[in-house]
Amino acid sequence: MAQRQPKPHFERFGGVVRTFRRRSPYTAAALSRALNMSNGWVSQLERGLFGCYYSEARSLDTLLEAEGKILRAWDRFVAEDGDPFAEYLEHEPRAVSVATYASTYIPGLLQTPAYAGVLQGSSPKTLKRRLDRQRVLDRAKPPTLNVLLHESVLYEAVGDKDVMREVLEHILTMSERENITIQIVRFSAGTRPPSSSFALATLGDRSQIAWADTITGGSTIQDAGTLTYLAQTCARLQAQALNAEDTRALIRKVIEELWT
Repeated sequence: MAQRQPKPHFERFGGVVRTFRRRSPYTAAALSRALNMSNGWVSQLERGLFGCYYSEARSLDTLLEAEGKILRAWDRFVAEDGDPFAEYLEHEPRAVSVATYASTYIPGLLQTPAYAGVLQGSSPKTLKRRLDRQRVLDRAKPPTLNVLLHESVLYEAVGDKDVMREVLEHILTMSERENITIQIVRFSAGTRPPSSSFALATLGDRSQIAWADTITGGSTIQDAGTLTYLAQTCARLQAQALNAEDTRALIRKVIEELWT
């Protein structure tokens, strides 16, 4: 397997991080642990092997007392090309169908601005780009959207009660659209669901592309075998999940009991 190669813009961002880390008491491994990452995460970031999310750059800036300089470097070197989600987002607007499974949070296509803002901790530019993704659902001929939410998503507090109530009510509204099906995968589902979220887009030429969350942020998938596995996983979860009407009933119950 070919080794990941550094990218010049990531190297420049990594160089800024390295400069401030060396002025601090942190080793690369200690800083990785402080960020709840694997021991080698900071070392690889500094070498330019990958970019990072704005929320991670913000944590680096705070821990290394960079007074905003790491955030400005992120905006300059990472914001556009560094978003690991960017490649998938280039293709999704052409999708005729999207199937997504969410293990922890409401998927981006259904997030409200308030929910996304709390969750992403993003710069305004990045947050806008993420929310602009939802315009695909307002096309004259929008894609079919099949959403599978693990039940835990309903109980995971993101922001305050107002934020959670708004996003769950938004889901109820969106679920009434003809092209959108939302199902809850209960805790008691027959088999253990995937631990990571993913989205699988089918394009007009019947080709597919997917995005899957990973411990380092996520990756775009175009491998035929993995795409087939994700499609099969969606089919299995759909068979085990609540139907659309029972899903709406459960969401209303959770709103009333927990977020009102």
